Amino acid sequence: MQMLWDAADHGVITSVESRTAIMLFLRREGKYGKAIEIAKGLSEEYPHDFLFSLEIANLEKDKGMGMTAVYAYRHTLQEAKKPGYYKNAHVELADFGLGEALKGQKHYAEAVAAYEAGAKRRTTSPELKQRCLLAAGETLDLAGKHDRATAMYREVIAVKGDTVEADQARRYMGSPYRA
Repeated sequence: MQMLWDAADHGVITSVESRTAIMLFLRREGKYGKAIEIAKGLSEEYPHDFLFSLEIANLEKDKGMGMTAVYAYRHTLQEAKKPGYYKNAHVELADFGLGEALKGQKHYAEAVAAYEAGAKRRTTSPELKQRCLLAAGETLDLAGKHDRATAMYREVIAVKGDTVEADQARRYMGSPYRA
């Protein structure tokens, strides 16, 4: 770690890579405050880098800063709407993170909308689509809307029926999800 810090502070060629690695190690160790500080510095230095912007929101969510994370995800999604602002951004990742942050704050209707947006994007992988749909169903169950949740669970299974997410969806169709 000391070598990474040295490269981050004094490296000409490896500073960004070193700070990125440090940020990831800090996240793994649960040292979110310092990781957020590094992510914000990188995002300021590279404002058109989608992953740095996304990582700020992810770290804030993981630290338990629910509404701060919601605002960060929304900011990232808003910037992504600007033509060419982020090159090759996978905004479905921000949609999913936004859904998670909103669900954690019990803003269930907004969380479902975020998950659905993530599931519907053209760039969403089948795996993430299933995760989005399953999370939307779970959130609907938490909101007491099992009929709508069941429809989401059916969509999870329709994407691919032999996954862990599909198995969970089948289970929740019979017995509503409870956190």
